[in-house]
Amino acid sequence: MIEFTKVSMAYGDNLIIKDMDLHIKKGELVVLIGPSGCGKTTSLQLMNRLIEPKSGTIEINNKDIHELNVTDLRRQIGYVIQEIGLFPHMTIRQNIEIVPKLLKWPKDKSLERTKELMNMVGLDPKEYLDRYPAKMSGGQQQRIGFLRALAADPPIILLDEPFGALDPMTRDLLQDELKKLQKDLNKTMVFVTHDMDEAIKIADRIVIMNEGKIVQYDTPEQILLNPANEFVEKFIGKHRLNNGHVNMVKEIMRSNPISVSLDSGLAKAISQMQSKRISTLLIVDENNRYVGTVGIESLIDKVKAGMLVSDLEVESTVSVHEESSAKDAFELLVKDKMDILVVTNDDQHVVGIVTKTSMVTSLANVVWSDDS
Repeated sequence: MIEFTKVSMAYGDNLIIKDMDLHIKKGELVVLIGPSGCGKTTSLQLMNRLIEPKSGTIEINNKDIHELNVTDLRRQIGYVIQEIGLFPHMTIRQNIEIVPKLLKWPKDKSLERTKELMNMVGLDPKEYLDRYPAKMSGGQQQRIGFLRALAADPPIILLDEPFGALDPMTRDLLQDELKKLQKDLNKTMVFVTHDMDEAIKIADRIVIMNEGKIVQYDTPEQILLNPANEFVEKFIGKHRLNNGHVNMVKEIMRSNPISVSLDSGLAKAISQMQSKRISTLLIVDENNRYVGTVGIESLIDKVKAGMLVSDLEVESTVSVHEESSAKDAFELLVKDKMDILVVTNDDQHVVGIVTKTSMVTSLANVVWSDDS
């Protein structure tokens, strides 16, 4: 669908894109991501000839775009930017129908298309068709900007950080809408972002760029599992799946578990167990160091007024360090038939617990994270 072959782009002596080779298949949503100045927006602008390359070729459907009339080229490519660019003096209908009007579509055809698109993104045409952009929220305006790019039914949509200025909730909602529309309409989309969360969520494939070069181009899963080099590993950071394995206990533990001190009143401790629906109390000393556990069975028929936790028989349960092997922790739980495994840090403070449920959940999140 879109093919870059040895494409370079420079501003003066500053080489922005360096011998780029890139193939984007029809119907894919490909995300370009990388640090500021890496060339991702420049790559997008090269596709619709907002700028021209220094060397190399760019083809769309096996046709060199530099042999096409630039106006004809852009009419088959929708373009969406962060600033949206709606014309404030035009109604929503007029904004969406700009390109169909240039293409001399009949008015009834343009109106039918506009209503169809608005219904796709949950904007009632009766309510919004004749409204002006100033009377709409940021998220609604961004929807209109996207619909304007879709109006003439172009096969390719370019999106340059379209959701970057929106609040997290609106951005998350629009990401979902974009992904659904892309699949439903079978559009080829190239999306620029600086947000790795966004890239992982929406992309079929991700292009990670650095200093004008592609350093890795693959599916989100493969990039997370097998970073190409140290730069990619650092860039994806917290998202790294450690080659599909959970390595340390701290990666799968439940943090901030409920604990009580030895000098706590027993009635208060039991109340905490009831409110949090837990069957085991974690006991710490006056310095917040782990001592042991007390199970609900130890409390039956033994509670008297004024009793403290220290009056009970505290069981010395096995604990593990937060940087211990997750595999070893799992074997402890299974082989020793333990209900919980207490996790401590260097100061012997309780920092978490591991249960069979939390272990299985964490492993499932690694294997099926993209489906969740």
